[in-house]
Amino acid sequence: MKKILPKTLATLFVVLAGVSLAYAAAQTETRLGPDLTPEVVWSGKNQVTNLKSSASTATGNATFLYMIEKQNMSVGMANWNNRILTIRLYEKDFLGSNDLVKVYTWDFLGRYPNDVQIDTRMPGNIESKGDEQAELFVEIDVTKNSEDRGTTGSFFKYYYGIN
Repeated sequence: MKKILPKTLATLFVVLAGVSLAYAAAQTETRLGPDLTPEVVWSGKNQVTNLKSSASTATGNATFLYMIEKQNMSVGMANWNNRILTIRLYEKDFLGSNDLVKVYTWDFLGRYPNDVQIDTRMPGNIESKGDEQAELFVEIDVTKNSEDRGTTGSFFKYYYGIN
């Protein structure tokens, strides 16, 4: 009994570790948000990230994006509650137009990004059936107030991925 119990526990640990790895999300490293010029789209097309879905085919519903470590924009930006920050998550298509998968829209309290709304544009397959590899990138922009001076400064970090 003494020899069986440690081997059983070790086997159980290995099995559970394998199961948790199989269902872990693939995601980018945490990235520093860009210093934005209002009304100008910042493009991450040159930062395409290849991520493997845990499903047999990559789907839009399985993608995600999180904004973390939010701060106020630079003091040159107007203290304006009607400002909107938009992050569009794309799946890169090398033979045609890129697929807009999700749109994340934040409203503001003054210069601080507040609540987010998520609009899923492609809930189903974003790759061919059986292709679990998704090539993702983002584009980001922020609305402009006539009293804005300069750029936003980098005021958030983010990451995105696929389950």
